[in-house]
Amino acid sequence: VYIDDGHTYPAYGTTEIRCTECERLKPVDGLSYELDEETDTYTVTRCEDYSGRAFYSIPMFHEGKVVAKIAEGVFARKKTYALEIPETVVEIGKGAFEGLEGDASVKIFGETRIGENAFSGSEMRSVEMPKVTYIGKGAFRSCTLVTEIKGITASVIDEMAFENCALLKTVELCEGVTEIRSCAFAYSSIKSIVIPASVTSIAGDAFDDYSSGCAAYYKGTAEDLEAKPQVKDGLWRCTVYYYSETEPKVNDSGGYVGNFWHYDAKNSIVVWSK
Repeated sequence: VYIDDGHTYPAYGTTEIRCTECERLKPVDGLSYELDEETDTYTVTRCEDYSGRAFYSIPMFHEGKVVAKIAEGVFARKKTYALEIPETVVEIGKGAFEGLEGDASVKIFGETRIGENAFSGSEMRSVEMPKVTYIGKGAFRSCTLVTEIKGITASVIDEMAFENCALLKTVELCEGVTEIRSCAFAYSSIKSIVIPASVTSIAGDAFDDYSSGCAAYYKGTAEDLEAKPQVKDGLWRCTVYYYSETEPKVNDSGGYVGNFWHYDAKNSIVVWSK
């Protein structure tokens, strides 16, 4: 059952319609599909241009079959305040949401591969993608309103994925991320980034230019990082802090040997200090 949640979007004069059980948006109509006979799943291939809607929610099923892909450029330069992509979608095509307008919040629920320039130049303010497996080249490039990204588990963050996200200040990468490629976060304003111990490679220019002064909170030990020169060298612009759940040992001068951090009860980052 879907109900009007009362959240009005003035530009459209409409409100969100959400499911009373899962709280997700009502799936959008006006889409065209193509059946992949090999996988017996559907790909979204076209979206009718409509200006009266405030949101997009991709259906999980069409005519009883799974909706698994979104084709290239389908929603490019559309306007929305909210976008939800269900867990059935495993692939978002090149430029699928490029230039998306409307100050959108984006939620991607599945183990999805995000294609090249999929959201580049979009006006989104936030994005949640806790299960995404791959973030393609330039996928979120020049999304200049995004300030924070948390919960990324994608194994690869490809070249220029978040380049020129001018307001992006906080990034949280989680276990599962292994590779951060060239200029992935270049020309952003990152001041804080959590790096999991699963990372094995960070390009030397991954944080080029504006990321000088960035604090990198590494979820491993100093010895672990020393054993990964391809990771350590990629963090040369950052001040690196090492995770320590308990207070680090104090040296003869009464201080700590190195920089350390931990999470507090609210899961916020706290630097150990004397």
